[in-house]
Amino acid sequence: MSYYKGCEAMKRVKFYSKGDWASGYHLKKVEQILMTFNENSDFDINDILEMHNIILYIENGLKLKTWTQEQIESYITQCKSIKNIIGRYFGNLTNENIIENYLRLEYDYRNDFWSLFEKYKLFNKISATVFTQMLDLNEVLIQDILQCKNTVKTYGKQLRDKLVSNPSTATIILNHLEIKSLSKQKTIFFPKELTNEDKEKIICNYIDSKNAHPNVLKIIENLRDSDQLRISDKTRLKAKRRNEKETETFFTENSGMKIGTAIKFVKNQTNAVETSKENDLHIFSYSSDWIQENLDFPTIMNNFIYLFEFVDRQIRLLCVSKECDLGIFERSIFITSKYDYPTGIAFNCKQQIIYLQMTAYYQMLSQNNIRLEDVFEWFFTSYLSSEFQIDGFKIQMPSIGSTFLEKCRTIFPEIESVLKQYKILVQEGNIDLELLQISSSSSKYGDIPSLLQKKYVYGHGENFNLIKFCLSSDQCLLSYIKRIEEKYDTFYELISNEQVWINDYNDSDRKNILWLQEQKIIHLTQDGLIEWTDKNKIQILFDLCKNDVISFWHYPMEVRHVFDELYEQNLIVFENTLLSRPESNYIDFLLNKSKYVNGYDIRNSYEHGTQPDEHERCYMWALIVATICIIKINEDICIWNDIQKFGDYDQYKPIKDYYESKGQTN
Repeated sequence: MSYYKGCEAMKRVKFYSKGDWASGYHLKKVEQILMTFNENSDFDINDILEMHNIILYIENGLKLKTWTQEQIESYITQCKSIKNIIGRYFGNLTNENIIENYLRLEYDYRNDFWSLFEKYKLFNKISATVFTQMLDLNEVLIQDILQCKNTVKTYGKQLRDKLVSNPSTATIILNHLEIKSLSKQKTIFFPKELTNEDKEKIICNYIDSKNAHPNVLKIIENLRDSDQLRISDKTRLKAKRRNEKETETFFTENSGMKIGTAIKFVKNQTNAVETSKENDLHIFSYSSDWIQENLDFPTIMNNFIYLFEFVDRQIRLLCVSKECDLGIFERSIFITSKYDYPTGIAFNCKQQIIYLQMTAYYQMLSQNNIRLEDVFEWFFTSYLSSEFQIDGFKIQMPSIGSTFLEKCRTIFPEIESVLKQYKILVQEGNIDLELLQISSSSSKYGDIPSLLQKKYVYGHGENFNLIKFCLSSDQCLLSYIKRIEEKYDTFYELISNEQVWINDYNDSDRKNILWLQEQKIIHLTQDGLIEWTDKNKIQILFDLCKNDVISFWHYPMEVRHVFDELYEQNLIVFENTLLSRPESNYIDFLLNKSKYVNGYDIRNSYEHGTQPDEHERCYMWALIVATICIIKINEDICIWNDIQKFGDYDQYKPIKDYYESKGQTN
C-alpha cells in the first residue's frame, strides 16, 4: 500500500451520494491519493474498493474549488488506468480465494464488493457451493446481494433457501414493498424461486419470532395485497393478536407517558371557552350558559367554527395531519407503511379532542331537546334557500328513534348524496334531481368541485420543496448560527427576529444562502446583511410551508398579486375543489382503507361491527364528517355570493367578532 503515503490511519474514501455533506472531506483524501498514486504498488481488497469509490467521485463530477482544469483532466485519465487495476484484481478472484478476500473487507465496502461482483460477472465463475458458504458468513448482508439483478438470477435457489430460513427476511420484504423510508430506496430483486407462499411463510415465522416489532406487526395486519405479495386474513389476524399481546405486555411492564383530554361544560363561566392543564390532562371547559342561551341553529353551527375551532381563519380544517406536527423521532425512527396516513402524538391528541367535542356537544344539545341532525337538515333545506336562494337540496337524516346502527346506515348515504347534489349545483347552476337519480357513479370527496376559481393554493416543484426545507424545517442548519445559539426552530423565525449576516455561516451553508438569493427569497445588503425581499411573499410561503395549503380568497386583495408572481415562478399551483387535499385525505382516512391502510374505516365498520358502543363511535365520526362538509359548503357559497354581489371578496372578519357581538369573549 505504498501509494497511501502514511495516511493508513485515516478513514478511507467512501462515496455515498452527490449531495453528501462529507464530500469535501473525502475529496481532500481523493486528492492526496491520486497525487501520490503508484499503479505498481501491491493492493489488497480494501485498496481496490477505495479506488472504486475514488472513481465514483470523479465520474460524478465532484471536485474541490482549488482544483484546476488541468488537475481534473489528469484525475480523469488516472481513473481510466485505475479501472484496469480493479478489473484485473476481480478477475483474479476464484472459488479458492474469494472468501478469504471478503473476510478482509472493511464494513463500509461490503456493498461495493457485491456491486463489483455483479459488474465483473463473477457469478459466471464462482460456484453455487462457494456462494452458499458466503451466504452463511455473518459478515454478509443479504440486502447487498439483492441489489444485484444478475447475481440474484444466477443464485436464485441458494438465495431463496437463505431467505426462507431467516424470519428477519420479513423486514426486507416489507421494507421493499410496504415500509416508508425517508431516503431513496435502492432497487432490490427477489429470486423468482421465492414464491408468494414462501413470503407468507417468512412473515408468519416473523410474527412468531421473539424479536417481532409491534409497528411491523401493525403493518402486516394492514398489509395491502399486490402482485408481489398477498397474505391471508388468517395471517393478518395472527399479526393483530401478537401485536395486542405485545402492547399489553409493554404497558404492564412500563408506565409510559400518559396524555389525556377532558371536555366539560361549566355554569357561570365568564368566557365561552377556557383551557387549562392538570398534570398531563388537557382540559377544555365550555360555558354551558352560552350553549343554553344560544340554541338557534345558526349559532349551533357557528360554534363548530368559533367555539370548538374545527377550522382556522382561512376555514382550513385544523384536525388534519401536518408534516410540521411530526417530531424528528416520529419522522425518522417510527416504522410506518408507505400507505399509512401520517399520524403522531400531536395528530392523535387532535383526534381525541374533536371526537370528545362532538360527543359532548351532541349530548348537551340532546339534553336541551335539540337534535344536531335537525340542524343539518335545516342548513340544506331552509338556510341555503333563505340566504342564497339555492333550492332543491334533498336530505333525510336519521330519525330520533333509530339505533346507532340504523343511524350509521342512514347518514353515510345522505352525506354522499348532498355532496353529489352540490357537485351538480356547481356544474349545472341548479340541482337537477333527475340527473342525480340517473347518475350511478360515486364521487370521491376530493373530486367535489368548488364554485370558486383559485380556491386553493399548493406548493409545486423541487424548488418549492427546497424553499420549504430552508424556511420551515427544524432540521435545516440555516436556522442555527453560533453567535445566537439554539434560539429559533426555523430559518424564517431567525431572520424575522434577528440581524444575521452571510458571514455568520460556513462555506457549505453560504451556498444555500446564495441559492435563496437567486430565488428572490432573500436580499443581501452591501455589508452582507440577510433581509427578506418581500415580507408578504415570505409570509405567504411560510404559511404554505407550515399548513400545506392556502385558501386564496381569505388573503387580502392588496397581497393577492404575490400569488400570481409565485405562479409565474412555477412555485405554486391552484385547484378548484370544495375540500383541500389535506381535508379530503383526512376524510379518506376516517371513512375507509382504500387510500390509507391505517384508516379508521368507519364507512364499513357499521356494517361489520357487533358492539353497540362501536356503532355509537362510528356515528360520532360520521357527524364530524357531515359537519366538516357543511362548513366547507357554507364557506364556498358565502365567498361566491360576495363575489357576485361586490365583484370580489376580502377576508372574513376576525374570529372573535362573532362572540363579541354576542357579548362573549373568547
